[in-house]
Amino acid sequence: MKLMWGAETENKGWQGLNNAAINTFNSNVINSLVREMFQNSIDARNKLAGNSQIGDKPTKIKLRKFSIDKEQFPSYQEYREILDLVSNSGPNKKHRTFFNNAFNELDNKSKITLFGFEDYHTPGLSGDDNDPESSFSSCVLSEGTSINKDDTAGGSYGIGKNAIFGFSKTRTVFYSSLNPHDEFIFQGVAKLASFKDKNGKQYGYRIYCGKGNKQKSIRDIKELPSNCKNIFKRDDWGLSQYAVCPILRKGWQKAFIKAILRNYWMLLEEGELEVEIYDEGERIFFINSENLEKYLLKYFAPEEYAPEDIEPDGNPYDYYKAFKKSEPIIKEVDGLGTVQFHCLELEHQNTNRIAYLRNGMTIYTDSEWGFGSIGYCGVFYCSNQKGNSVLRLMEPPTHDAFEPEKLDERSEDFTFKDGEKILKKIKSIVREPLKKIKDKYKEPAEDIPWLDDLLKSMIGENNSGIGKRTGEKSEEETTQKLGRDIDMDVSFESKKGNTFINNKNDDNTDEGGGVDEGSGGGKRKGGKKTKNKNSKGGGPYGEQQTNKTNINSRIFITDKSEQIDSKKFKKYKVILESEEDLKPNDLMLSQQGDSGELVDYELGKVTDINGNKLNFKKNKNSKGEITSYVIEKVSIPNQLFIYVNEPYKSSFKIVKG
Repeated sequence: MKLMWGAETENKGWQGLNNAAINTFNSNVINSLVREMFQNSIDARNKLAGNSQIGDKPTKIKLRKFSIDKEQFPSYQEYREILDLVSNSGPNKKHRTFFNNAFNELDNKSKITLFGFEDYHTPGLSGDDNDPESSFSSCVLSEGTSINKDDTAGGSYGIGKNAIFGFSKTRTVFYSSLNPHDEFIFQGVAKLASFKDKNGKQYGYRIYCGKGNKQKSIRDIKELPSNCKNIFKRDDWGLSQYAVCPILRKGWQKAFIKAILRNYWMLLEEGELEVEIYDEGERIFFINSENLEKYLLKYFAPEEYAPEDIEPDGNPYDYYKAFKKSEPIIKEVDGLGTVQFHCLELEHQNTNRIAYLRNGMTIYTDSEWGFGSIGYCGVFYCSNQKGNSVLRLMEPPTHDAFEPEKLDERSEDFTFKDGEKILKKIKSIVREPLKKIKDKYKEPAEDIPWLDDLLKSMIGENNSGIGKRTGEKSEEETTQKLGRDIDMDVSFESKKGNTFINNKNDDNTDEGGGVDEGSGGGKRKGGKKTKNKNSKGGGPYGEQQTNKTNINSRIFITDKSEQIDSKKFKKYKVILESEEDLKPNDLMLSQQGDSGELVDYELGKVTDINGNKLNFKKNKNSKGEITSYVIEKVSIPNQLFIYVNEPYKSSFKIVKG
C-alpha cells in the first residue's frame, strides 16, 4: 500500500503556527533537545531494568546528521504540495519567514538533510493506532499526555517530545521503532497549522505520513518503499526520531557535546549513558565514562572557562570534580529520605553555584547568597526513589526548577507547605559546608614573616629587615594552609605614606599627602610636591580630605606550584577585603632584606581568582638590583594568586603548623 501524507478534517477554529508546546524549547534548540530527548530515552531504558537481554547495559544514544535524495524521502512531492497549501492558507501567510526558510531547505538543495536521534537498550514503542494509553499513541499521536508509570521518570507533562519539532525547520519528524517483541512501527508527523485545500475544505495542524488515505502507521518494514527501507530500519530495540531539515549551524557538534556534558555528566560518569555523534556516516565523537574527563577538560577547562548564558549555569567540570573528589555529606530530609551533598572549594569564582540533580540529570543550578567572597561549587541529589518522585512532582514542564506550589496541583500526599519545608532543609544542608569554607579564612594561623612584610608593603606599613641571607636553598614548603588576619587602616592623610603608585606616570607617591603634625597644613615629609594629582592627603599641596577604609588581609600557602623558566614558583593566595570598593591602583611589593632595600624573592606570575594574568614590572636601583615589584591596576576587594620563588632559608622559611 502506498505511503501518503494527509490530515484529519477540522470543522471549527484555527490552529496557528504559534505552537506553545514547541516554542517552549526554542530558546536554545540544541540544549533543549538534549535535555528533553535524552531524559525520555533514559526513562525508557529504566523500564527494561532487570531484562536479561539488556542487563546492565547503559542507555546508548546515537546522534546522526546525514543527507538523502528527494526520491528517498517518503512521498516527497505530496508532502511538498501540502506545505504549499499550509503556507498559503489564511492566517498562516503572516509566517512568511518560517515558510521561506523551510522551502529554501527543500527546494534549493539537491539533497534533504535529516538528523537522527536514535536510542538503544530501550523498549521502543508499542500499542496500536487506536490505543490512547499506548506508548506509540502518547509519543506520536497525542498531545499533553505522558504514560510514564515510573514516579521518578523525567517527563510527566507530555510536552518534552516536542523539542525535536522545534529542531526542524519544517517541523517534521519521522519515527521508527523496534520493541522487545520485534514489532516494527513507522510514522511521519508534521506539526504546522490548520490549512485549506483548493476546494476550501479545512484540515487540522497535524499532518501524518502513513499507509493509505487514513495514514495508518506501518507495522512491517517490507511495506516501506525499497529506496527508504535502509534509512528507517532498526537492528536493535529502541526508538529513532528523524528531524527533517534540522537547525544546524557551524560548530553544531561542539554545541551538542557541551549540552550533553552540561546536563548529563553524572550519568556518563556512572556508566549509565554513552553517546555517539555521526556526521554524514562518519563517527566523530564517542563519549562514555572512560573518556568523560578528557572531554570535560577539552570543553570546560577551568582556566579557559567563561560563564555562558545557557542553563544550567556553571562549569560542569567543577561539578564533576566536586562529585569525584569530595566526601558526600549524607543527611535525612523529611519527605525525601536520604540525600547527598558534595561540596568543593575552588580557586576561582566562575562557577559559584550548586547543581541540583535528579536521576542523574542536572535540573538546575543556583548560587548561595552571602558566599561571593569564596570560590565554590556543589552537587546535591536524592539517593532514593521516593525522594526523587517528590522532587519530580515539584518540577515545571521545562524541568528546570523545584517549585513547591506544584505539589498542590499534582500530589495527593504533599502540599505547598511540605515543599517549602523540604527546600528550606535542602538550603540548610547546602549552606553549612559553605559557611565552614568561609569561616576558615577568619581563623588566625601561623605567621608567614616574609609575606606579612610583603603585604604590609602593599598597603604602606613596611617593616624593617627580616633576617640575614644564608645563600642556602629554602626548605621544602609545607602544604598546610597558613595565614594571618591583619586589620589595618589605610589613610591618605596619615604620617605614614601609602604605597599606591600613580597609574599615569608610575611615580612613587608613598610620601604624598603626609604631614609632620597631625592632619592638614604643616610641612610635607617628602620635601617636594607630589606628582599624584589624585592625592587626597592634607599638607600644603592638597586639600585636606580623609579617605579611610579598613582592609582585612589574609595570606595562604597552597599545595600547588608552577615551573616558570625552569624554576619552581610556589603559589600563594592573597585575600584583600575592604569596607568600600577601591578603584584600581598599582601596588608596590617590596621587602626589607639585609641590604636594607632589596627584595629577596622572585615574583614569577600574578593572577586574579579567575586565572586572568595581571601585569607587573620590576623597580631596580642604579646597580640593576630589584628593589620592588609593581602589580598594575589592582582593585580592592580582590583575591590574588602570586607565584614566588624563595631562594634563601633564613629569609623565607615557612613555619610549619
